[in-house]
Amino acid sequence: MTVTYNPNWSTSWTATSIAASTVTNSSTATTSSAIDNDNMTATEIAVTIAYGGTANEGARIYVLRDVDGTYEAIADGAWGFMMAYSTSTTYRRSFVVQSITASKFKIMVSNVTGASITATVSYKQATIDQA
Repeated sequence: MTVTYNPNWSTSWTATSIAASTVTNSSTATTSSAIDNDNMTATEIAVTIAYGGTANEGARIYVLRDVDGTYEAIADGAWGFMMAYSTSTTYRRSFVVQSITASKFKIMVSNVTGASITATVSYKQATIDQA
């Protein structure tokens, strides 16, 4: 007998505390509530960054995992990446955090772009259905 496993994704995105938020240059914004992967297969994160007219590099996005009740910091070597950028342009990127990789986590937007940015972070989660 063959068993089929089907991902079952949420139909809508869940807003975080970073929702069309202005993040000034040399500052950060971190989701206020943890994203919980308990009983989930994965979480898809969507990030939108709108750059100002003087941006000279991309915003940094970090996944801060829960380590014994405290969340990682950039200095701890938290996983992250730099967004694409161009002045006065909006960029979008999504990525997946598997439940086997992180049970609970927060998302941090670090602005080192040289200008204010507008950031939005949202997510949706998946379970696995057995057919």
